[in-house]
Amino acid sequence: MNIQELITSYKTQVNALEQSLSVVADGKIGLQLQETIDAMKKKLKEDILKAHTFKIWKTGDGLYWKTYLPDPSRDRGKRLVTAKDRTKLESVIVAWYLSSCDRVKTFDEMYWLYRRDHDLTICDNTIHRYDTDYERFFRNETFVEESIDKITADDIRCFIYAHILSQKLCSGAIKDLYQIIGAVFKKAYDSDLINRNPMDKLRGPKEFLRNTVPSERSMKTPTITADDWLKIWRQIEEDERNDYMPAYAIEMLCLTANRVGEISAFRWDMIVDGIIKIRNAWELNRKTNRYELKGVKNKENGERDIPVTEEIQELLDRIRKSQIRIGIVSEWVFADARGCIMPGVISSAMKNKCIQLKLPVIYSLYHLRKTCNSVGKMNGMSDTNSAFNLGNSVSVNNKHYTHDVRSLEEKKSDFEKMSLKRWASEHAAGV
Repeated sequence: MNIQELITSYKTQVNALEQSLSVVADGKIGLQLQETIDAMKKKLKEDILKAHTFKIWKTGDGLYWKTYLPDPSRDRGKRLVTAKDRTKLESVIVAWYLSSCDRVKTFDEMYWLYRRDHDLTICDNTIHRYDTDYERFFRNETFVEESIDKITADDIRCFIYAHILSQKLCSGAIKDLYQIIGAVFKKAYDSDLINRNPMDKLRGPKEFLRNTVPSERSMKTPTITADDWLKIWRQIEEDERNDYMPAYAIEMLCLTANRVGEISAFRWDMIVDGIIKIRNAWELNRKTNRYELKGVKNKENGERDIPVTEEIQELLDRIRKSQIRIGIVSEWVFADARGCIMPGVISSAMKNKCIQLKLPVIYSLYHLRKTCNSVGKMNGMSDTNSAFNLGNSVSVNNKHYTHDVRSLEEKKSDFEKMSLKRWASEHAAGV
């Protein structure tokens, strides 16, 4: 039980006892009730001090006692308090927690109360995204210093519109901002800190989407052109002749369309009876900036198997020969003298190829995965199969990974097939 819950529970019990005390006529019973209330106050003080998460210490010169108190407005989220003796400091601590529970909280304080509970249910990378969103949307904004019970639906509307205009938010960012604000007010309403939720008067994120700005990603080239890929491929072949291991990893990705974290995590013992068993992937923890080996991210099917085609087998044989030439013995398929080739190295290698070749677009491995999927779909692969191969759900695969990769001649032929004039003429001739 946290300190706020302790105080809330204490007040509920004390209020009930004080109401009983006001109507009790028997002096002996009244005295017992008062003693119970006093004992509860003493117990509350002890419980608050036990739940106080910061260390209480005595200075080296023995003159002062110190501790920290929570303060979301500070960069470190806390502030230093000092007293000449421990008893006085403990009184300050208890008084601060009691007063913070009594007063109406600001949006910022409510936000961090929401985060305190919510962060326990999410992973480090999601926590990192919430932290960056806070810096982007709320840091140093007057809106967050307002009392949570004073903020109206119009205040929220103005705040969101101001960010849309000043930061040119795309639809995804607008939805994220709306969701965060909604979660904070729901927390306040559920905690009985506000009587009405002002979010109920808004019409959801769609109220703001008409002012959206197209994301830069959606306006960029979604796939790799055939001409650019031929140039990249020739550069990859040259790098492979020099035993440059990230080049082999890029070739594997273009044959399997796996995520770069899955490619990097390939081990030789994952290849069994002509099948590559995709079980793990390297994932960057953005809080610690270190890679962690996690289970695959395929939400629909979990782990999946990839058959070893002739091209994949030929590539694996070349990787073995390359590792023998450079004297590498490793459990990892893609490794050099320093160990496993991490996803960031492979991603950088792809972008460096584009820079070396002076291509008009700096393609990423994300472009490569989308191109592989789009070519497969163009050649007749079903929605379900293509989504499984990439480790996506069908809806995500169709929305974000499927694009038009036809050549100009193929488009011309398709437009001719759509001609109503030709269709009607052929129909009349047939009649």
